[in-house]
Amino acid sequence: MRWTRGLGVGACLLVLAAPAQAGLIFGTIRWQDQSTTTAGLPIQVQCADPNQHYDGTVQERGDYRIYVTELGNCQFKVTVGNQRAAAEVGSYEDEVRYDFLLVRTADGVQLVRQ
Repeated sequence: MRWTRGLGVGACLLVLAAPAQAGLIFGTIRWQDQSTTTAGLPIQVQCADPNQHYDGTVQERGDYRIYVTELGNCQFKVTVGNQRAAAEVGSYEDEVRYDFLLVRTADGVQLVRQ
């Protein structure tokens, strides 16, 4: 009887701990022409839950790090002024690296995976 209660408690703890597991998405964002820095640009990752998003900021050398608790396909977005560029990424239990180039176009800005 005691071991079944312990097993039940252990299973509950395992279930509660599973959603807290975060996958790290990291990498760099640079301008294609290297004309200016990307430091300070706001970034956001949005996955399946439309009410949940993960925010961050590009750091001094163009690098970023965001922990995402959802797994699966996500949209990676960067905001440049009043324009937003996006690219598809995947979120996994293990860390994953995505390096991007920001490309100026006639219509605004495009985010391209390297």
